[in-house]
Amino acid sequence: MIRRRTVLVSTGAALATLGVSAVTAGPRPALLGDPQGDEGLATALRPHLRGQRRVAVALIDRDPGRDRLVRFGAEPEFEIGSITKTVSGAVLLSAVAQGALSLTTTVGELLPEARGSAVADVQLRELASHSAGFPRLFADLQRGALPAVLLRKDPYTMSPQEVLEAGLGVIPEGRGVGSYSNAGAAFCGQLVLHTLGQDWETAVAEHVTGPLGMGATRAPTTRDALGPAPRGVTAAGLPAEPWTMAGHAPTGNVRSTLEDMVRYVRGMLEGSNPGARGLDAVASTREGDRHYAIAWVRERLRDRDLVWHNGGTGGYASFAGFDPARRTGVVILSDTAGDLPTALGRGLLSGEVTL
Repeated sequence: MIRRRTVLVSTGAALATLGVSAVTAGPRPALLGDPQGDEGLATALRPHLRGQRRVAVALIDRDPGRDRLVRFGAEPEFEIGSITKTVSGAVLLSAVAQGALSLTTTVGELLPEARGSAVADVQLRELASHSAGFPRLFADLQRGALPAVLLRKDPYTMSPQEVLEAGLGVIPEGRGVGSYSNAGAAFCGQLVLHTLGQDWETAVAEHVTGPLGMGATRAPTTRDALGPAPRGVTAAGLPAEPWTMAGHAPTGNVRSTLEDMVRYVRGMLEGSNPGARGLDAVASTREGDRHYAIAWVRERLRDRDLVWHNGGTGGYASFAGFDPARRTGVVILSDTAGDLPTALGRGLLSGEVTL
């Protein structure tokens, strides 16, 4: 039985990026690691990677034989943060293709407890495109997260059941307008898992990483399942605890490598990734400058229509994006928190940054 909980809508500005924006005094990150891979790309990228430590970058060409990859420092696995939302979207679209549900399936159809609530008629399509009118974060999470952020620990501790309960208590505001929501994405992910009868790790492997051959990618939701793992650092250079994210796992807990993320983005370009079925824009931001497809951001930069998502955890930052018309893509993975991968990735895709 899922209990309905009242959740207040709040901006939560101080915790909006939970850990990525927390200011902490301490040492700066170590120097950029030694390059391995495409020497010319390494030389061209180095001036753009100030303040970074271990970074992996791929420029994906329409011809797979012309992809360019480079790593600075020995490559560990990376937390890809909110790029995970596109993995969650791919799980959803795979389930739709299998007939388990549809994008127009409502919360009330999936959870009898939701009938009569304010979210009963909210569709999976809305939740997956940040247009369901959900707050950025659940109020319960906002209230308890600050100590974890300050201690550089994983602030996402709500269980899958608690995420479902919190989602049932939301009173949507601004439905139809694209407004980024970790709460809505988490609720959507858990609704899909509830319907499939699968845990997150199993669903990711069955619907996405297995079919795409992403053998080094994993999505552990507990510290025990995580095992030994590399640690990233904050923007101030302090070590950050790995994030497994419990019930919020569908919003940001996937861990991957450069090669696997190249396979993932190429799958979007070639159509083998189930997420490629959901690239039509569903909702626009209030400003109209960006649009949300199923999980992915669509944005016109200069003369190019781009698709991308970024990610940030306590100690990692990432970017994955592609240009459908030119059939090219960019992946940037860093073990230093901050905005650099997003700025550089969008610049490379749009042509504003040339190498």
